[in-house]
Amino acid sequence: MSGPPGAAAVPDLWSGALGRRLALPEVTAAADGSFVARAEPDADLLGQRETVFGGWLACVVDHVAGVATAAHLGSAAGFLTADLRVRFVRPVDGKPVTFTAVPRGVGARLVDVAVRVEQFGVLCCQAELTQVISRG
Repeated sequence: MSGPPGAAAVPDLWSGALGRRLALPEVTAAADGSFVARAEPDADLLGQRETVFGGWLACVVDHVAGVATAAHLGSAAGFLTADLRVRFVRPVDGKPVTFTAVPRGVGARLVDVAVRVEQFGVLCCQAELTQVISRG
């Protein structure tokens, strides 16, 4: 778990082999309640016109939103992504990318999370996710 003083604890969901295979970046918590990941896409993720594969961007969006959800729910609850919608606004190249997730609503059964994907402060993707809570 990581983050600045006053920020929520960040669960480490995918630090093992799968996380490395998918090139999932570390997520940190900010004092404002958001969760941030920064990544520099590997050349293997670049496709047509040297742009990053959109499926990888969606995967990282899901990852960052999942960490934000897990941090808010704590270890007593599990969850699954029920809905993931990504709007690609502009192409992402191989330069550093920032993913910022903000939980928008936490209910008894659902968590809604918004995620922004930016390069150098310019919006590249917007996403909304709904997580279904399963308390054990």
